[in-house]
Amino acid sequence: MLLLVVFVCLAFAAFAFARDLPEGELSAVETLEFLIKATGALVAEGEIQYFAELENRYWEMAELEDLLLTAAGLLQVKGRVEKSTTETYRVVDVTGKTPYGGRIHIVVQSNPGDGKTVPPKTYLLAVCRDLDPCKLGAAGDEIAARLQPCAPSGSVSYYLAGELAGKMTGREMAALAREALSVVDGRIVEGMEEVDLISYTAYTPRLNNHIAAGSARFNVNIAVCYDELRDKTLVWAGFPLINTPY
Repeated sequence: MLLLVVFVCLAFAAFAFARDLPEGELSAVETLEFLIKATGALVAEGEIQYFAELENRYWEMAELEDLLLTAAGLLQVKGRVEKSTTETYRVVDVTGKTPYGGRIHIVVQSNPGDGKTVPPKTYLLAVCRDLDPCKLGAAGDEIAARLQPCAPSGSVSYYLAGELAGKMTGREMAALAREALSVVDGRIVEGMEEVDLISYTAYTPRLNNHIAAGSARFNVNIAVCYDELRDKTLVWAGFPLINTPY
């Protein structure tokens, strides 16, 4: 009986929240914010990632540093450049605050591959965190536009996270995630359901961007997990995927 009451409450909350959803397309951050709030959680943190694969070539350290300084200049980030090298990678990175968003961590890394099945690879990653979803969306657009000249193959991903008090069963977490997805017309493409972790990859027509995987396509990811140490149920929503451990 208690489980039935929980399901009814979740469905009612999602229905009530859906009434506030605007018509037409949503931005990525708007979609994620609606997903988090539809579960009853408040947004506690968020992150932008701009990721670009550059070349299938093992770069020299000087080349990596040149690109890092170019990217930092485009993003208006000032900070101390850190360098590290081993037999399996070369990496340079810098962290600093921008005038248009939060702090950004820029990494340029090159890996030599194994000389057989794994080719050498060089990539650029810029990560920005900000608590305000409105600022997060604007900063993501700014970062993508600024980095296009030096890393045109890159793409932006986002995630938002919130939390609820106490513990839920696996069935309750699954119901929570499914009801939240229904608010943005999300259709589940694939999922993982475990005792203390639910994760669904889904497609919503409310977003005009998506990733194709064979005949399927997806553009949003929601996960619900119980944190035993904090006794809280954590909720993540990501576009197109949640690019952080959970």
